Amino acid sequence: MSTEKQIRQMVQPLLARHTDLAYLNRRLILKPVTHVFRSVLLDRTAYAHSYEPAYGVQFLSRPNGAQGIGWGGRLHYPIETGWNINKPASTQNFYDVFENDALPQLREITSISDMLAFNRSRGGWGFELKNFPFARAFIDLALGKFDAAEEALAEIQHSYDLSVENDKNLLKGFDPDAPFYLKQLNILKPLVLSNDKKFVAQALHRFEEDSVKAHKIEHLWECTPFPLELD
Repeated sequence: MSTEKQIRQMVQPLLARHTDLAYLNRRLILKPVTHVFRSVLLDRTAYAHSYEPAYGVQFLSRPNGAQGIGWGGRLHYPIETGWNINKPASTQNFYDVFENDALPQLREITSISDMLAFNRSRGGWGFELKNFPFARAFIDLALGKFDAAEEALAEIQHSYDLSVENDKNLLKGFDPDAPFYLKQLNILKPLVLSNDKKFVAQALHRFEEDSVKAHKIEHLWECTPFPLELD
């Protein structure tokens, strides 16, 4: 696998060329970070000298918003060289794909609405927002769409067996992650039913701040109002 030091050295030319980039923990991050976190992760692999780059955008303003890479995809794999930290041709391939494909797409995402448009553009891969009712509900709340958030909440409640209030709650059928989802539901429900913009905005800002701290990107973050607060 590639080391963090090797990755940091490899991306220095990109940081020099693009002032809106920062580097932290194997990630190239677009600045500023607001409600959406745009990055390219150069992840570890089991193979010597290799790495696996993926780009994505995360919505930070929800509980556990620091999970994964978010919506996005893997950079186009160069069959001739692979992603090998010791091969100059491979490094040049990474620069080319990053600057010509991933970076332009991520730069276009500057708002929650842009993030939704990006998600729609990646339809057909099972990652459409309609398949993620928890994320959809929190995003709808941030946009001030309480009716849509309530629809997502109803969909979630219909999908879960909540008859046993303990860690054995399971998605109808089987889902070992159901206790996590139940916890999210217990956070989400009072927000949706409150129909209180101030109450919801305070909660979303708190979730976002927690996500920012988990990523250790406080120095890159700008706290900005939600569309909910601008109506």
